Amino acid sequence: MHIIRESYRIDKFTCGEDLLNSSHSKYNVIFLDIKMQGISGIHTAKEIRETNEEVKIIFLGFQL
Repeated sequence: MHIIRESYRIDKFTCGEDLLNSSHSKYNVIFLDIKMQGISGIHTAKEIRETNEEVKIIFLGFQL
């Protein structure tokens, strides 16, 4: 498998509200924690989908 190196920009948000207040339409992929601080990752994804149907959203979850 060959991997072509490209330039990537990675932004980190600690809560859904911060992501929604950003210009999330510029992203190709968004990784969301299901249990984010503030509003949940599920709710955040629903809000994003209202303005951007093309972005890929990947949910992550972690529990001890």
